[in-house]
Amino acid sequence: MDERKDNFRVATTNDRIDENENTTNNLYTFDLELNRLGSIEGLAKDERIYSVRFMDNVAYMVTFKQIDPLFVIDLKDPKNPNVLGELKIPGFSNYLHPLDKQHVIGFGMHTEVDNNTNHAEPLVQTGGIKISIFDVSNPTKPKETFSKVIGEKGSFTELNHNHKALYQHPDKNLFGFPVTLFETKTVQEADITYEKPQFLFEGALLLNISSENGIQIKESITHQKQENDHPEWESETRRMASIDNVLYTFSYNQMNVYDMNSDKVIHTLNLPDQPNVPTDTELK
Repeated sequence: MDERKDNFRVATTNDRIDENENTTNNLYTFDLELNRLGSIEGLAKDERIYSVRFMDNVAYMVTFKQIDPLFVIDLKDPKNPNVLGELKIPGFSNYLHPLDKQHVIGFGMHTEVDNNTNHAEPLVQTGGIKISIFDVSNPTKPKETFSKVIGEKGSFTELNHNHKALYQHPDKNLFGFPVTLFETKTVQEADITYEKPQFLFEGALLLNISSENGIQIKESITHQKQENDHPEWESETRRMASIDNVLYTFSYNQMNVYDMNSDKVIHTLNLPDQPNVPTDTELK
């Protein structure tokens, strides 16, 4: 939801009550006394909203079931909102963040559709963490200009459910967020073959993201011990912050100081034990 120039804008998903109804997605505009001004209803039937970003007179909405539609919605006339364009790509974006006036970054998950199942519908499986750059300079024809998938099945990031986990440098196209990455190993036991996630990395990723050069990983910073075959929760990176060109990464038990000029960790500070570790709700 969002408020701009005395207009309240809200996007909703209506879950179906029974099998004869479809899940639908909608966008409504109201005045400040909550009198309805306009609406769009019935978008992407049988899907649900994964993220929405309001930017001035435009809303970007992502829905998902098997494929990721990105809707560009014109809100210039609050009494007559309308869909300008739509893009369908694999995966989905849990969080949309402005890159510049003509580009939006999508943070979410890569997906693969398995049609070789006994289910009535294809099985959708999530893979690695997906980052996309959407060019919305022509709102009637949005397009994905760059994308990058990090990790494989089992990988995740707090950013996908908490936007406060995102770090953005105030002057550069530099972004960071915590990740836990897995790679998929194929296991053969007798006549049984299956895929098993194997822990790869936990920590913070620092990325250069620009509309001209796409998405590049600049650095990975971890508080975990190298010999760990699984992440220790006390050492999980939770937040990133910077002062000038010095970046600080925080876990429950440590603070790392990273010099962005020399591209290296220059100091590590061990933090005292915390008898009452905050919950995820308190962190938000």
